[in-house]
Amino acid sequence: MNAIRVGCAGRGLLVCSGLAAATVASNRAIAEPIRFLHRGVASGALLSLDGSSPRITFGPSSFTIDAIADTDNRRTLRLGGVGDGYGYDIQHASVTITIDGVGSFDLLVPTRTYVIHGDGDARVGFGMIGSIAP
Repeated sequence: MNAIRVGCAGRGLLVCSGLAAATVASNRAIAEPIRFLHRGVASGALLSLDGSSPRITFGPSSFTIDAIADTDNRRTLRLGGVGDGYGYDIQHASVTITIDGVGSFDLLVPTRTYVIHGDGDARVGFGMIGSIAP
């Protein structure tokens, strides 16, 4: 397993298992570990955020993001400008991404899984903490 500080640039389809989405939205009284698996196909590039390693391009390639979190860290999100939008997110304790043909990498930047409800639809996603996405 490689441990590098990684940024990812690209486009693709990101799918989160329904079990993870349902668990994020549930009201749990006891904190427990939770595992999120995000799977999809994407094209993009991996690059070191400090510029110390070369750019690695890939795609379209299948990928799996495997994230571990604690349900005690679930936050409620109130979303202005999204109708009556609300949602939940959980910051991950650890994250590994595996990209077919490229390898596996531990992400060292803070990330989260989120679910957003508003305007008659719902979205589930994965993102860096502090990113523009909800």
